[in-house]
Amino acid sequence: MQRRIAALLAVVAFGMGFAACGDDDKSSADASATSATTATTATTATTTPPTIAATTVTTKAPSGPAATPEAAANGLFNAWKKNNRNDAENYAKPQAIAKMFDHPYTDKSVAYTNQGCQPQGGQFGCAWSYEGGALTMTVEAWPGGGFVVDSVTYIAD
Repeated sequence: MQRRIAALLAVVAFGMGFAACGDDDKSSADASATSATTATTATTATTTPPTIAATTVTTKAPSGPAATPEAAANGLFNAWKKNNRNDAENYAKPQAIAKMFDHPYTDKSVAYTNQGCQPQGGQFGCAWSYEGGALTMTVEAWPGGGFVVDSVTYIAD
């Protein structure tokens, strides 16, 4: 019984909706003919992802690698004493130059003693000692020939 009532209500609701869509304009030539037109407009939205700039990290080659490990280490040491970063670029990689120049050569009374360079595996360790500490440099062969300072370390007693 409930099914019959539900079905009857559905038919009545459909009929009322259909009647509401009818043409009430009696002035037309044929009031019994009804025409329904539906217009659809399609809209397409395109989202373009934001452009992300590429970042390139390069390692700047020294402008003139030294012929020996000693020449590379001494070249950087002397450029540092003169506060000449441009000259330092002839002997070392940027990270070694930055570390070296983080400690400005201002106290001219400090006596640095060159301990020379010794082979350490495929690299060379070069050192200067001073009262209370030492300055060490790691020097490596440059792929195109010559030698460059790769890193700088300060050791304090």
